[in-house]
This record gives sequence, C-alpha cells and structure tokens, in this order.
Amino acid sequence: MMRSRNWTAIERLPDDPNAVKMTSTGYVRNGRHVRTVPRRVETRPERKSFLDRVLGR
Repeated sequence: MMRSRNWTAIERLPDDPNAVKMTSTGYVRNGRHVRTVPRRVETRPERKSFLDRVLGR
C-alpha cells in the first residue's frame, strides 16, 4: 500500500449562495441543478415470446 505524507489540503468551495458546484451530470447553482448531460433513454426492440422463437415464427 502506498502512503503519501505530503498531500495538499483539500480546497473547499465557498459557501456563497452564488457558488457553482459541478456534478457528474451538470452543475448546481443557487440550490438548483442544471443538467448538461442528456438523459439516457434506453429503447429495446420488442422481443418475440419464447414459443415464437422456438417455433421460428
């Protein structure tokens, strides 16, 4: 296991209400989340029933 004793201090964001905080899907400003990454919509093709696949229909 690697240990480092000279890590720098974590820079904290100011608690100012106008501060912008980045997230993995966008950013938060004034308590409101603004999405910059589109939602992933999965559309699966309709599957045949098991019996239809077995009978080759």
